[in-house]
Amino acid sequence: MRKFILTYYPGIILLAIAMVIGMLTYQDYGMAWDEPAQHLIGEVNYNYAFKGDTTLLHFYDKEYGAGFELPLMMIEKGMGITDSRNIYLMRHLVTHSFFLLAMFCGYVLIYRLLKNHFLASLGFVVLVFMPRIYAHSFFNTKDIPLLSMLVISLMVGQQAFESKRPWMYLLLGMVWGYTTGIRIMALLPMAFVVLFMLVDLVTAIYKRERILKAIGNLALFAIGWSVMLYMCCPYFWHEPLQHFAGCISKLAGKGFCGNDLLNGVYIPSDKLPWYYLPEWMGITIPLLWLLGGVVGIVLLVIGFIKKPVVLLNNSTERNFFIYLLCFSAPLLVVIVRHSVVYDEWRHLYFIYPPLVLLAVYGVGKIVNGKLKFLVIGLCSVQVLMICYFMVVNHPLQNLYFNELVSHKDDHLRKNFEFDYWGTGVKQALDSLIKRDQSEVIKVSNMDFGSCVENNIMMMPVQDRKRLLLTTEENSDYMITTFRGHPLGFDDKKTVIDIKVPGGTAVRVYSAR
Repeated sequence: MRKFILTYYPGIILLAIAMVIGMLTYQDYGMAWDEPAQHLIGEVNYNYAFKGDTTLLHFYDKEYGAGFELPLMMIEKGMGITDSRNIYLMRHLVTHSFFLLAMFCGYVLIYRLLKNHFLASLGFVVLVFMPRIYAHSFFNTKDIPLLSMLVISLMVGQQAFESKRPWMYLLLGMVWGYTTGIRIMALLPMAFVVLFMLVDLVTAIYKRERILKAIGNLALFAIGWSVMLYMCCPYFWHEPLQHFAGCISKLAGKGFCGNDLLNGVYIPSDKLPWYYLPEWMGITIPLLWLLGGVVGIVLLVIGFIKKPVVLLNNSTERNFFIYLLCFSAPLLVVIVRHSVVYDEWRHLYFIYPPLVLLAVYGVGKIVNGKLKFLVIGLCSVQVLMICYFMVVNHPLQNLYFNELVSHKDDHLRKNFEFDYWGTGVKQALDSLIKRDQSEVIKVSNMDFGSCVENNIMMMPVQDRKRLLLTTEENSDYMITTFRGHPLGFDDKKTVIDIKVPGGTAVRVYSAR
């Protein structure tokens, strides 16, 4: 333990700071649109696993992985939490803490690869303080756990490839099995890890050495993956092969289809242009991290062209080549297959850590040259700019857009999906409670969905009792997140605006 602390102490300090910040602020975040549905997934799986309730077998969301939702439900039941506010606060805190621990694994991974505390620290900061992902790390139990487990899986993979120890490959399989149990989509990045295990096997056969060990490592990986996937997904306990095939089929299908606001135009989510994801990524990832990622990709590809043999050995470059595949392949697959995506690029948040790893690789190449202090200065400025935005606009960091798009007036709200999950409604309700001292405050939801109802559940009991959700005709106040009608309602009187640069996230109108 002492050696571990001495080796990774900068990362431990950064982790501790981030944990303290999270502990102080986790109660500020509202409830996302999908959180009750995610909670239900955990509850149905829990009832099947521990009570024998077979509702799961006919449940609409039965194919969704329970790898993260089931432990959350076990914590809820084990601690006897029954109040809605406390349930979702617990979920927010656990999800965020898990995210931070996973990003510390990213620090460990970078340090093991590059042996540089500055680069590892930069990587941790870039991973954690990406505004959109940071906010999602509290309320998004769909995409953030997958992102987190991908980082952990890549760290374990690097150690397994380096040590060649059989038990590490068993552990690697278990880690990837759990990752797949969170989202079946994890099979795609996992395929590249398996690919390089096969490369090692072919190399062993060619050299006629350690062939049985290479085969054994593959077998242990497969065993670990199968056992862990089976354990963490109760849906697979009954007819596992058939149900696994069903999950694959659902992943390959079209899924939910709605309309997405892009550049001021609503487009059906199954007919999005090929540039939908690249554009969203291009305008929501901090500019310097984008540039760093591009530099890292270019340098890595040039190095591979000059010396492709690096892929045959467990080199630093080979690990980064895996990260390049983990970043680019899912993006290309979604674009080529015209897969249904919506609500910006959150479904592919898990490709952000590989992009960060590539950016750190690029920065590492430059830092060792004459541009060292320029690069450090630029990185410092970018971090300060991001921190300023996150502090000033807390807790709506999920509405971050970079400098490539206009922030004037309500340009962002009118042209792009904004507070699509309605987490800013909590701030609006907080302001309304302070503004109106009535014993009962009647509110209505002007949007489709349940974001107002959800965030009433997040309010303290004494405030929750004062808020009555009713129809627009009977309400005192009407609340909108502008989803489906980004231009708003000019004929109504505004009493509360929750704003960030580029637009109003939530507006409360008077109905009196």
